[in-house]
Amino acid sequence: MDRIKESTHQIMPETAALRQIPGRPGRGLGSNTNNAAVGTLARLGFTRIEVCLGRHRPYHDMLSGIFADLEEAEIHGMAYTIHLPLCLYDWFPFDYLDGYYLDPDPQKRALAFRFLEENLRQLTQRYKPDYYVIHFPGIYRNAYLGLDFQGILHESLEKLQSLAEHFGTILALEYFGSNQNFNRPEQWVEALTGYSRLAPLLDTGHLYFSCLMNGIDFDQAIQQLGPHCVGFHIWTVQGTEYYGNSHFYRQYHHVVPHPGQLRAEGWAFEPGEVYRKLRTFDAPLVVEASSLFGGPDYYFEGLRYAAACYLGGDCE
Repeated sequence: MDRIKESTHQIMPETAALRQIPGRPGRGLGSNTNNAAVGTLARLGFTRIEVCLGRHRPYHDMLSGIFADLEEAEIHGMAYTIHLPLCLYDWFPFDYLDGYYLDPDPQKRALAFRFLEENLRQLTQRYKPDYYVIHFPGIYRNAYLGLDFQGILHESLEKLQSLAEHFGTILALEYFGSNQNFNRPEQWVEALTGYSRLAPLLDTGHLYFSCLMNGIDFDQAIQQLGPHCVGFHIWTVQGTEYYGNSHFYRQYHHVVPHPGQLRAEGWAFEPGEVYRKLRTFDAPLVVEASSLFGGPDYYFEGLRYAAACYLGGDCE
């Protein structure tokens, strides 16, 4: 895989001037651009996009498409967010869509922060998203025996805060329940309180899987995390297995919420109920779905429903 060249620029001292911290961007509806063109989203009433690397095409094809999407969003006057990473490097040998900021190995943590820093250095020179999204907690079970997890957690949060301050941006830490030591919504709220440039981002699909793994109540978790979130991702799934254990998820991955989905038929949630809950928090929501389940017609029906319900309040 071809990679972007490494920068040699170094972090500025913490005394560098900082711009004023922005507030929550306000309610808006976005989508990833893997299955819908920016112009199509604009015509559907969407007000923003989020760009993200996938695994479905060669790296440089994806990257050039992302940069084109960001330029088109600016032409349409649409806001945008960037899901990191976009820039890949030969010296980072791990899965670029996983998070290693809480890894028990300090050298692996250091490499993760270097990876993040280089992405921010490359991108903040040109782009000004409302926030950058990162996968934060990682996948860890029984990984911290004999270690001070709280020390690792807050050292990592301090480093993220410092990077966000230096680059003048906000980092949205996407909620996952896959770290055994850091999976409760109240833990996230408590840990992130006081970090002015860090905030949770609630993802409904990963929240649902966390509920299955950790015995968390889905509706209660939305009420706990929602007021503290800078934004939201929404997608859904069917069944009571999670991640690799779920045949449905392996086959269809992120399914677009659709008005025909019912909890009684095994869906993670009923979309209208969740849209109504999330819109009370007045934050950006991004539909992070594919068209694998139901095909393009089903997918675009789901997008039109999102616009009617989340923006217009018509969830019937």
